[in-house]
Amino acid sequence: PYPKNQRIFDSPICKQDYPANADEEHTAFIKEEEISLQNEQLLHGDMLYTPKFESYHGLVHKLKEGYEWVINNQPDAEWIAKVDDDTVVRVDSLTRYLKQRHNDSSSSNPKVIGRIISNSPVQTDGKWREHSNYKHTTYPPWAMGSCGHIVSRSVVQFVTTNKDSLYDYQGEDTSLAIWIDEDPIMKDKVTWYHSRAFVNEGNCFNPNFLIIGHQIKPSKMKQCYESLDEIENIPLI
Repeated sequence: PYPKNQRIFDSPICKQDYPANADEEHTAFIKEEEISLQNEQLLHGDMLYTPKFESYHGLVHKLKEGYEWVINNQPDAEWIAKVDDDTVVRVDSLTRYLKQRHNDSSSSNPKVIGRIISNSPVQTDGKWREHSNYKHTTYPPWAMGSCGHIVSRSVVQFVTTNKDSLYDYQGEDTSLAIWIDEDPIMKDKVTWYHSRAFVNEGNCFNPNFLIIGHQIKPSKMKQCYESLDEIENIPLI
């Protein structure tokens, strides 16, 4: 990876195009948030803006835009991590993990690594209600978003090449799974690798965990990174 003083953690942030039916209070909050993001961008320059209204249901579009940016701007990136902004990442340990356990990132061996969920029921109501276009009752294997996930470059290339034809399902994590499942070639080639080193319990002080989510508050996030210990020998988890 890049040296620590050169690392940029890019976050695709959607530009604020305010819908006509947005209430005044919410619109005011979004505008205030946008000003804060612009000020932070001026200080650090580590965010990407995508042309989509910022919302939970815009995450699928943000995933596509983020992956496309990697393909166009990071030609040497072999692995791409997707994590939430309330997540801690042991970057050096994660790099060693990939080199020790997954040293083949070639296009002939595409991988998705994370907390893999199998045979989970499709949601029919509530926040995670799936689009009616998806006719199955269970999802194909997918990586739980609150634990973060890693994909090899060939998976990112597949999404970028086909982004205009890939349907935006309910969530970005299940959408990725459905896209792979609906493509006969990718479905046959992709390996879904389950790792217990990707967690969402918030315990950033356990050095065996590589990606740690979620809902970690800013005060704890600072504590996590102040005491973050990278490890040389990656455990078999």
